[in-house]
Amino acid sequence: MNDDYPFILFIGDVINEDHADAARRAIHAISGIAEDLQAGVILGGTDMGVMAEVGKRSRLNHCEYRLIGIAPEKLVA
Repeated sequence: MNDDYPFILFIGDVINEDHADAARRAIHAISGIAEDLQAGVILGGTDMGVMAEVGKRSRLNHCEYRLIGIAPEKLVA
């Protein structure tokens, strides 16, 4: 049994409209890799920019990889 789990760390911010298509293609590709590897994906826990796009892609594609959101305590309800 293998107890090693791969992780992918997304670090991002607001997606600049000039680069939105490239950013979305990159997120789509990385999400596919995460799904294939069943990797954990660590990202900010807010609903904006890169983090929102990763969550949207995960929902639309019915992905089963683990999303781990990190947010300041005061933003968590």
